[in-house]
Amino acid sequence: MKIKDSEFEKVRTQCGILNKFTNEIRYPYRLELYDEDVLYSLDAIKVIKSIKPIRDLLDIILQETEKENPNIM
Repeated sequence: MKIKDSEFEKVRTQCGILNKFTNEIRYPYRLELYDEDVLYSLDAIKVIKSIKPIRDLLDIILQETEKENPNIM
């Protein structure tokens, strides 16, 4: 049985935008980015970071980081 979080459906397109760069990152000799690639990627990241499961995860990471390194913040 698959359990699907509908929140992730909201970012399917944005994940696809970022996914197209995975080979370029892994094999940088072929990396050719344009200004619009960077802008689309930044917009995609903003949308992905806005969904509740990702915000919750970022909160947990931040709390753990503050526990481990209280002088960072």
